[in-house]
Amino acid sequence: MSSTKWGIAAVLAAATSATLFYFGTGLRPMSWCTWLAPLPVLVLAPRVSARTAFTAACAAWLGGETVMWGYFLDTLRIPAAIAVAVIVGSALVFGRPRCPGADAPPASPDGRRCRPGGVGCARIRHVGRDAERCLVEPGLHPS
Repeated sequence: MSSTKWGIAAVLAAATSATLFYFGTGLRPMSWCTWLAPLPVLVLAPRVSARTAFTAACAAWLGGETVMWGYFLDTLRIPAAIAVAVIVGSALVFGRPRCPGADAPPASPDGRRCRPGGVGCARIRHVGRDAERCLVEPGLHPS
């Protein structure tokens, strides 16, 4: 595929993930959206450069977390700069190249070393902990 087609694929993956994150996070999330949200970016990641995958993942998280702007600014009444720092900081963590403690990935056939296998690891772990808590503590609704 040409770089233009991969660029379009990255934009579509980011937009799809952002939409799923938008409906899967917030104060009234649809949990199935949260589980599916990282998949478009994860499918894209091995096929593009690390920078493109990182950018797509960060854009997906930023787009998805726009649902929290009103809550941060109107309900919590925190300064806009802090709200930006929280959302942008979490997007950078979401898009980081790999999970902490993971060994360096092997080189791909085209020579790229960084496989963004950590895209979404933090969110997936968080959702997994919530699901595990619900199994252990009956009657507890996942957050």
